[in-house]
Amino acid sequence: MENLRPPREMSLEGDVVCNFRRWKQQFTIFMEASGAADSTEMSNERKAAILVIGELSVLYEIKLKSDVRPVVEPPRKIPISIVEGVKKELDMMESEKIIRKVTEPTEWCSSLVTVKKTEGLRLCLDPQNLNKAIVREWYQLPTFEMAGAKVFSIFRYTELC
Repeated sequence: MENLRPPREMSLEGDVVCNFRRWKQQFTIFMEASGAADSTEMSNERKAAILVIGELSVLYEIKLKSDVRPVVEPPRKIPISIVEGVKKELDMMESEKIIRKVTEPTEWCSSLVTVKKTEGLRLCLDPQNLNKAIVREWYQLPTFEMAGAKVFSIFRYTELC
């Protein structure tokens, strides 16, 4: 069970409809094997999050403005009633390699924001100071004309299911 991983991202090359069907089949097998398909503990939101959690295939470095000093924000207070839930959620995120524990001093530290939802907790960072220090990269998404495409097609998700 420990080596069980969700399927890789769907390929957009070749026959997209066929690729989607294959990916959907692999995802269904993953959900059934992990016990999440029939689990009432796992919300639909959590199931959907499995689709987007993963590692980048390349190392990405965030570029920061040279004249900005790093900021370590103080931790926010967590209500006693949800402390255990926050610990449980952090442990789960660490075990799934979504986050990792930092044991040495760091130049930047953002505060943790906890939101109590009907189906559990949502943990978020509030990186306001870091966002101000980032040098924004500009990237023009190619249109199908820019990519030299000769054929353009549209399909609906519901038509593929």
